[in-house]
Amino acid sequence: MNNFDLKKYLAEGKLLKEDANSIVSLLQKNKKDVEDYLDKDLISFEIDGEGDASTTDREGYTGYSFKLSKDVDNEFVGQDGDKPRPITIGGVDLMYVGYNI
Repeated sequence: MNNFDLKKYLAEGKLLKEDANSIVSLLQKNKKDVEDYLDKDLISFEIDGEGDASTTDREGYTGYSFKLSKDVDNEFVGQDGDKPRPITIGGVDLMYVGYNI
């Protein structure tokens, strides 16, 4: 990897982290809307081990991960291979997946 490629790689990683932080802020700001849409009482939003914005339900049984629609790839799937589902929060189009904890 030459120096230019490395800079681009690092910049893209930083951008993805900034996107995840922005999504966490958006979800926190609009927590009630997210809870109403998912019909779940949620705990705080954070960045998960995969680098995605995520949350869990208050009972601790179900987790949810969120990405910007434009950033969804074939690897962003639910626990049983479920496809991401669309959700619009605060005017921002996101996709989310659920998984058992």
